[in-house]
Amino acid sequence: MAAPEEKAAGKLWDGALDAQHAFGDLDGHRPALLAVHDAVDDGTASPRPCTAVVRRRGRC
Repeated sequence: MAAPEEKAAGKLWDGALDAQHAFGDLDGHRPALLAVHDAVDDGTASPRPCTAVVRRRGRC
């Protein structure tokens, strides 16, 4: 998902964080969300969720 930087917000943008608050890690069936960062390239933004699995792989 991507959007112009000035419109990078809203329901779709906050979905990973909302799901973490609502469901947690579902007893290990869903990796824990550690952070969400926005990546911006040439005025286009996209959310970059950092989960426990991604961190173990050294990608956040």
